[in-house]
Amino acid sequence: MRLWGTVAILAICVLVAATVCAAFASSFWLGDLFAHFRVQYAALSLLSVIVFVWLRRPWFIAISLAVLIVNITSGWSQLGWTHRPPIQSASAANATEKLRVASINVYYRNHDHQRVVQFLREQKPDVVVLVEITPAWRQALDSLDSIYTYRYFSASPLQRVGERVVRGVLLMSRWPIDRADLIDFGNWAEPGISATLNVRGQPFHVIGVHPCWPMGPGIAAERNRELSKVAGIARSIKGPLVVLGDFNITPFSPHFETLLRESGLRSAAESNWVPTWPTFLPLAGIQIDHALISPDVKVLSFARGPRIGSDHWPIVVEIMPRLAH
Repeated sequence: MRLWGTVAILAICVLVAATVCAAFASSFWLGDLFAHFRVQYAALSLLSVIVFVWLRRPWFIAISLAVLIVNITSGWSQLGWTHRPPIQSASAANATEKLRVASINVYYRNHDHQRVVQFLREQKPDVVVLVEITPAWRQALDSLDSIYTYRYFSASPLQRVGERVVRGVLLMSRWPIDRADLIDFGNWAEPGISATLNVRGQPFHVIGVHPCWPMGPGIAAERNRELSKVAGIARSIKGPLVVLGDFNITPFSPHFETLLRESGLRSAAESNWVPTWPTFLPLAGIQIDHALISPDVKVLSFARGPRIGSDHWPIVVEIMPRLAH
């Protein structure tokens, strides 16, 4: 019992410190990192309550309950548990085309190309955004030419951890691409893509992004600037839009809330908690791969795909955009 008590006390001290740091997520980059794990904090604090009840430690029961309540209430709205105002989404009557879109971070060091190719052959999304695409990955994905006739690639040489590699974002579509533009995020990140597809003669807009990994104050600030740029581009687009990619941010971050507010978009998974990273540590899983949609797009389903050799799980979303007549 003494050992369990010591472990539980150390655990709740760590949880208190992490929860306090998360409270400063909007102004402190390290606090923003701590804010991503609200679900884990809540689960561990609940376990601490049980242990301290067993050990009859009333003060620690109270502290554990406080940590539990803070993290549940902080993540309440992001998990879709609070009342949200109705959104004017496309209905079955005016949504003329059902589309399946997907986002995959393939992980540039992942050489198991065939698993991704097989996944796309089985799922057959109409549109897929793939990030961390290298020349080797582009060559492997050429085997899907018969399915994805239309493609656009944006890439830049990136210096990361002593390596200089060419990585980028690849958009593959079964529908014609009327227009595609590179979104320049500077030297830290892969350039994004803003594209307009021709779906039965009507425009459907897709943005593919992979903002910076926010490890450090400078890079975290750069990621936030990239998200702000995406929000501005999304706000300027008229008509149905989906933004796909690895955003390197979770719904628990205040910067994610800012992105939704400034862009006028909403998350396709707003009523769910769907961890997409890291596959190698599922209990610490967080959702950083997203599909954001405009108000004139109806979500039919949001699902996480199987392991594909990457450190990310893919996401697949079925949508119904309201196309002009």
